[in-house]
Amino acid sequence: MRHFVAFALIGSTVAASAQAAPWLDERGRVLTMQFAGAPVDKFTAAGHDASAAAAMFKNLCLDTGLNRESAGKQAVASAWGFTYRPLMVPFKQPVELGGWVSADAALNVGSNLFFNKYSQCSLTVAVAGPADIVASEDAMSKLIGSQPYNAGQALDRKGKRKKFYEAEWSIADPATGSITTIYVRPIEKTDGQVQFAALRKGKN
Repeated sequence: MRHFVAFALIGSTVAASAQAAPWLDERGRVLTMQFAGAPVDKFTAAGHDASAAAAMFKNLCLDTGLNRESAGKQAVASAWGFTYRPLMVPFKQPVELGGWVSADAALNVGSNLFFNKYSQCSLTVAVAGPADIVASEDAMSKLIGSQPYNAGQALDRKGKRKKFYEAEWSIADPATGSITTIYVRPIEKTDGQVQFAALRKGKN
């Protein structure tokens, strides 16, 4: 089921529709930061289709083990034009939540954050081509080598796709006891943006 959580800081004057690329809360739900001075990301598709977006997510997030430093280096070294954008959350002791952005994408990576103690990595992309989330799901399935574990919940009794269905994959690491859940979901109220995200629970 699709979830959306807006984290609005006290004293914020930013409009509810103004938001930067989302993070994840501890339940894997989409979480956006809303506070005065927060950036507004309006990405424009730049030729990266669903397959390219899923492959970049795998390269930046899964292949780096959700490691912030490694993911950032990979992003800057890629051909997508990523640059680092600092972002300070205006607490009494400001919290750095910067990420990497390009013309059509944003990368957020972190762990032990004030809103989520687990490790996470997400790539939000303005996917080129028709706005079809199934194409992004299929691309992820091909990369991982399996269908979503909740694929059986995608359709209603009439065989139609449920409105709030979100594809999820689960990868267990016996060595550490951790479980990484992967999400592919459309970002509401955007023009074709898709979030590819990973959340690891267990050893961080």
